[in-house]
Amino acid sequence: NAFKAWRFAGEMREIAATFEASGLPGGFHLAAADIYQRLAGYKDCDPAPALSDVITTILDAKT
Repeated sequence: NAFKAWRFAGEMREIAATFEASGLPGGFHLAAADIYQRLAGYKDCDPAPALSDVITTILDAKT
């Protein structure tokens, strides 16, 4: 969910690095890390954000 997404950005980068070190593509996990990082602003959000706000955040974020 949007509240916990920030936690997974680093893990996705680590998985991508492991894949790449093994000769596998890491692009999927790097993209996932980017999406999770874009949602970091919802970490302490209360109440839960509307789905439309989350989608806007994902699509409009500058990284």
